[in-house]
Amino acid sequence: MSTIAKMDIRVRSSRGHSIVSITSHGRYVSFTTAGYQRQLGNQPLITTASVEAFWAQILGIVTNDLASNPATP
Repeated sequence: MSTIAKMDIRVRSSRGHSIVSITSHGRYVSFTTAGYQRQLGNQPLITTASVEAFWAQILGIVTNDLASNPATP
């Protein structure tokens, strides 16, 4: 049986800024990928020029946070 590792990214706007929430779930082979949680508040408003631009900006924010803060808080 295969295993699934996934990361959920939730984005919401709030009074002129964005809040990005990240949670991880599952397993990859025998490695547990669950337990990564972040809430990145006070992010800039995300572009609405296109759906691709929206998600590219979100993924940039998430990737930057993962690279600069690798340990789970």
